[in-house]
Amino acid sequence: MFLFCVKEPGGAREIIPVILATMKRGLDICVLSSPVTKFLFTEADILTEEYVPTTQQETDSWLDGRKNIDAMILGSNGSIGVRHYLTFAARKRNIRSLAIIDEWYSYASRFQDEEGKLGKYIPDVICVQDETSFAYAVEEGLPPYILCITGSPALSELAKQARTFVKLPPGSPPILGSKMGMPSILFLSEKLSTAYGSKPGDRGTLGTYIGYQEEIVREDLASILDALRVPTTVIERLHPTENIKTPPPHSPHVNWHVEQNRYPLWPFLFHCDCIIGMRSKALLEAAIIGRHPISYQPNAVNPNLCAAVRLGLATLYTTKDMLAGALEDILKKPIDSSHSLPPLLQCTDPNATENVLNLVLENMRGASFGVPPKRSAYSPPPLDE
Repeated sequence: MFLFCVKEPGGAREIIPVILATMKRGLDICVLSSPVTKFLFTEADILTEEYVPTTQQETDSWLDGRKNIDAMILGSNGSIGVRHYLTFAARKRNIRSLAIIDEWYSYASRFQDEEGKLGKYIPDVICVQDETSFAYAVEEGLPPYILCITGSPALSELAKQARTFVKLPPGSPPILGSKMGMPSILFLSEKLSTAYGSKPGDRGTLGTYIGYQEEIVREDLASILDALRVPTTVIERLHPTENIKTPPPHSPHVNWHVEQNRYPLWPFLFHCDCIIGMRSKALLEAAIIGRHPISYQPNAVNPNLCAAVRLGLATLYTTKDMLAGALEDILKKPIDSSHSLPPLLQCTDPNATENVLNLVLENMRGASFGVPPKRSAYSPPPLDE
């Protein structure tokens, strides 16, 4: 039996294609979900156990009742918790463990123990998206012999879908139906204040203050739109772990809607005229769909931690004046609604899901892992195929 466990939405989106491929092969699975990820698994018609052990002892006891687990496929986000406990328990029981990294930063911190050391919670295999991710992971101290370049299952699926959007666009989300010709902005919110603190000197669950947080960004955006005085619809897409928020103070000519993940993300990325985020992976998803997103990180300590910026696929602005100038150009000129073809990226390897699953199967057969060969970016087939 394969055990899948992920607590965060980003990790769930990476693991869902692997779960579906495992099911297609007729292999037995068990999926542990959190309250945050359960709805994603439900949408994909995957049955889960909403159970998250909170201690190593509880994890060991639960695992002792599951004698038929052959391998574990885990996410890589969040602070020390069930994923770490499962990894440690798997090693003691000679169960193979594999983790999928779904971002381009903070590699080492995902696997550090309570003392900030690497070792106790390191799985047998860590899947990374591309050569860039491989290099940064090694630079941060992860052992190269357990890193395997597989591509991203989630981004691979999106790239396949994006090519169909060129011929058959997705339906526009109902919430955009009321914009009546107004330009629309999709603002991708994140819980940065929780992860890194709200002001200088603060520390969050993932590290120290990074120079800005979501409230600063949303207030800057509202202020800029007030000054431009262009009738505009703003869709603020909340992080899946966020509850309803009140829009920031804004002028009557701005229609600001707070969207709680009631609708799929991809149609918003396709249909909104301008996409603004901070360092969300959704900016990379927008680029894969053929859009040109903006990463706004005022006074950022390290703006390149955004994957889309690091890969050169999002325009970075680090001051309010820079963002204001960009939005004036966008909103006061005819909106360009064209969509370019998906960029050729190694992380969108069409075989990413099978690459991950095959690693698990090979590892179960006792294969040893050395430094993996670095595959080059693939060339997608022509659109008319």
